[in-house]
Amino acid sequence: MHQFSIDNAGEVLAVLCAAFGADPSGADDDSHPSIAGGAHSSTAGEVPSSAAGAGPVSLPVGVPSDRELLGWVVSATQFTDRLEALMLALIGEAVRRDAAMTAVGCSLKSWLTEQLRVTNRAAGVLIHRAGAIGARPVLQAAT
Repeated sequence: MHQFSIDNAGEVLAVLCAAFGADPSGADDDSHPSIAGGAHSSTAGEVPSSAAGAGPVSLPVGVPSDRELLGWVVSATQFTDRLEALMLALIGEAVRRDAAMTAVGCSLKSWLTEQLRVTNRAAGVLIHRAGAIGARPVLQAAT
């Protein structure tokens, strides 16, 4: 497991922003107007964005301002939500394929418990949530 600190948070967020085509300040999130549009520090560099037609994404370097820090919190939450949706989609596909039984000879719930180091109950919740998304086309389209 990686350890993150405020010292490398800017670098990590820049990589995630490039991957997701997002603004590292959190300024693209209209639901948080109090932090939208925050200025970046004067030591910022540039990283190309993966978003089609978008300009470069600002790379936060050094100690962030308070506004930037709050923007990073919003960005990190958005990335966490996106990664969780991806994980649930993958778990749903593993359920549909019966992948754990085929690949390693145990139930997916047992495999998740062992591999993710979660409780039996938490593994069951993941499988249930993945099934709930797969059973509802609107939710599946949102992921």
